[in-house]
Amino acid sequence: MSMSQPPRSGLYQPVQYAQQAPTAPPMDEKYMPMSNNRRYCCGLFSSRKGCLWCFIPCCVFILIAIALILFFCIPREPNFDAYGVSYTNQTTVKLVNGGPFIQFNLGLNVSLYSLSYYPTTLASIDVTGAPVVNGQQSKTLAVNGTNPKPIYLPSFTNVSTVIPFTVIYNASSVAAALADPLWGDLFEACGLIPLVKARPLQLAYSATGSLQGLEFIKATKSGSYNYTCVITASEVTAIFGTALATLGL
Repeated sequence: MSMSQPPRSGLYQPVQYAQQAPTAPPMDEKYMPMSNNRRYCCGLFSSRKGCLWCFIPCCVFILIAIALILFFCIPREPNFDAYGVSYTNQTTVKLVNGGPFIQFNLGLNVSLYSLSYYPTTLASIDVTGAPVVNGQQSKTLAVNGTNPKPIYLPSFTNVSTVIPFTVIYNASSVAAALADPLWGDLFEACGLIPLVKARPLQLAYSATGSLQGLEFIKATKSGSYNYTCVITASEVTAIFGTALATLGL
């Protein structure tokens, strides 16, 4: 026969324990979460917004500074104007290797106005060109010249100077010169042909100047000018002799 057991009483009672979550092992320091103390812009700001508010004005200031430096410090091409021809020396008339040679020594009057904010120097001005006959430039006769020394240009100041150049007429022989229309035009302009009125000779020129140390900055001027023939019939007769009879001289 079975009998139910009465509840236990007395000093001994079973102990009940509450269930607890397992404790995580300690984390290594290098894996510890970082505190929220990140800095931006070389540690000057604690937020990206503050960094941007500083960065953008700094960029604008730097760009303005660069623009001002370029505006004031880079030299400018000077204004270049030519206003006539002057006579710097006597004309040369002679025979060279059996051929006539006539050289007009002239000067191109130029005016230069510096647009730079500090003084600059024009290293050279080269003049090239050719005599003009019936509206056409000669392909055989030349105009050449250059300034003898650098030209100092104070800032925002006008400087005038004369660039010496030469106009050269030459031919391989007297017969070749007499058959050349350019020489015929020269004789007419100089009043060496009977019943033909003397008139100015014309030349086309191109002048180019470059700043010292900055050859890529150039000042240019081109055009044409008239000049007076200053040779005499006696000078021409001395080199052409009796051949000038074909011209009526």
